[in-house]
Amino acid sequence: MRSVGTVLALVVLATLVATFARRWRIPAPSLLVVAGLGVALLPGTPQIEISPEVMGLGPPTAPRRSPPTSSTASSVAT
Repeated sequence: MRSVGTVLALVVLATLVATFARRWRIPAPSLLVVAGLGVALLPGTPQIEISPEVMGLGPPTAPRRSPPTSSTASSVAT
């Protein structure tokens, strides 16, 4: 349950940072990066491990190659 609380705290922090970024007219991604670095450097911050499946990346697979078309095959042969 501790990880749920940690993730919830990070979501609340990100919401607050994005709100203040709009108020201060600073690009939100820049301020979120600075806030993330600040949280990462705090002593005692728990380590969060996220699997690729949770991120929607899925298991690693080889890239798909499309079959060569007739024009590609003829230009390669010449």
